[in-house]
Parts: sequence; structure tokens; C-alpha cells
Amino acid sequence: MATYTSFSTLLTGVAHAQSYICPAHLVDLGYAKHVPIWTNVTATGTKLLNYNNIRYAHTPSGPLRFRKPETPPTYQNGIHSDNRNSWETDCISSAPQSVPFPLISGSTWGGEDCLFLNVIKPRNAKEGDELPVLD
Repeated sequence: MATYTSFSTLLTGVAHAQSYICPAHLVDLGYAKHVPIWTNVTATGTKLLNYNNIRYAHTPSGPLRFRKPETPPTYQNGIHSDNRNSWETDCISSAPQSVPFPLISGSTWGGEDCLFLNVIKPRNAKEGDELPVLD
């Protein structure tokens, strides 16, 4: 489902420090700072910044298991450019033997610590732009 929102407000490089201190396209969420892990270029030449594994809530384990996620998550030091693959950040999933994909047929993967968000935004997006969001 596509909706339009000013999500770019969140991811437009809202770094308020000097440029020599902050990497290009740094996003400060208040509890964590992220930089894109790579840039893709579309067939039309649009550059897309990829921010991966942005934690958006506390780890849902222990007393938080099966409860509504608690936000914001704990403050995370440093600048993050997390490139873990989806096998490490997916919620627990499994596929029966009958699934016609050899890599996942009959397997289980993921974990309870899976409250992460991947965001792709146009490099030239600015605060206030209404961008499509898939949820």
C-alpha cells in the first residue's frame, strides 16, 4: 500500500553540526545517527540513498515479548551504517518443505530482535517533500 507523507522530514540529512564533523547525508533521529550504506542509481539517473537496519523500537524480548513496541529505542552511540542482511534482522519466519525455493524450503530464520526499518530516499529530497511510503 502506498501512502504519501512528509517522511522526507525524517530523512533529509538533518545534521546540525559542522560539515567537517558530520558525514554526508547523516540523519540524526535523536536516539541514533545513520548514514546511507550505499547509493543506487535508477535507469533515469535518480540517485537513491539506502539507509538499512534503523531500529525503531526496543528489542521485543523478556517482559516486552508479545507487547506493543516501546519507542523510542535506547540511545545508540556513534554513527550507524548497518549492512546486516535480512537473515539477521528478519522476524522469525519459516517455509515448509513444499516451498519451491531451494534456499528457504524447509528452513526457519530470523529472531525476536527484528524491529528494524530500511529506508530508501532520493538523494535530492528535501524537508517538506511528499514522498511515497510503502508499508
